[in-house]
Amino acid sequence: VFSIIALLNEGTRLDIISALVDDLKEKKSSEGCWPKEGCKTVDTALATLAMSLSGNELEAADGIKWLEEAKTTGLSKAGWNLVVKSNGAGSCSVSLGGKVVEYTIEDDQIKGAASDKYSIGLSSSFGGALNKLTPELNVDCTGLGGVIVSLLYKENSNTLYIQDSESSPTTNMILSNACFATKKRGGSCNYDATLYATWALVEMGGDLNKIGTNVYLQSQLKPNKPKDLGLLNRILYKAGMVAPSFLNDLSTTQEADRSGDKNVYTTSMALFGLLGSNLQEEKDGAITYLERKRDDKTGSFENNIKSTSVALVVLYGGDLMSRVVGEPAVPVLGGVAPGSSTEICSNNIDD
Repeated sequence: VFSIIALLNEGTRLDIISALVDDLKEKKSSEGCWPKEGCKTVDTALATLAMSLSGNELEAADGIKWLEEAKTTGLSKAGWNLVVKSNGAGSCSVSLGGKVVEYTIEDDQIKGAASDKYSIGLSSSFGGALNKLTPELNVDCTGLGGVIVSLLYKENSNTLYIQDSESSPTTNMILSNACFATKKRGGSCNYDATLYATWALVEMGGDLNKIGTNVYLQSQLKPNKPKDLGLLNRILYKAGMVAPSFLNDLSTTQEADRSGDKNVYTTSMALFGLLGSNLQEEKDGAITYLERKRDDKTGSFENNIKSTSVALVVLYGGDLMSRVVGEPAVPVLGGVAPGSSTEICSNNIDD
């Protein structure tokens, strides 16, 4: 997969790419996932991305469908809170999962809601509806002036994540409640699976809010993981949700030699997440480290295909190029002999 992505960026070796794409197709399961010996989320996400970039949209559609079915709920429903700020007094109606609840706002406080008076704990009113992957919340505060509505996920009393915030009396918001397991029926969330699957889907144009993994990826991120931070920042950049705090976290993971964990693949993934930022010193340092690691004799990085592929992609801009590889599929109708329903297969024409 990484070879296909790198070679697509280079753009001239279409015969080699075509052979690699054909080989990857052979590894696809009848379920539309990879590998066929036992489908896995990370493998399927990467293979689906390669299929999409190489113009094989039918295979990519199968992979996307499988990935969507591999999602599961990843966050505690007790963490979801709604904050309504207003310069007046009145009421707001909140609907979720077919249930509508009215809340009274007075003196910038929510009456009869959560104990802190400034937020609505959604689990107490909407319970089971919060167990869905991406439930939609509708807020109507038409009678209030100067309304700001914010949807938050509180990991604990000291840490919260803003899912959405709107300066409007009426708004619809999606709760990003999803994650990916390692397999389609793998049960619990897996961070690596969620990270790669989300990245692949966003690179293919997927809406991060509808994918529904944004809050899980942020709240479950382990500190000092340059590869994870690199991919998370790439996801947020592609989704138009750049977060300076995660870019700062990524910059602090650089070693003294400007590498990520002193290896090419991790450094490349970290640089991947820095490319859309203004952290020029960190970007230049990572590029210099990678260039030092190139073997002048073979052109490779660490004599490793994956490291070499990803290093080449980030060193030459980080954009993932799309090209249609191979001949387009056409129906083979064949010429039919007079008085027969049998195709003529001996005329050396693919007609």
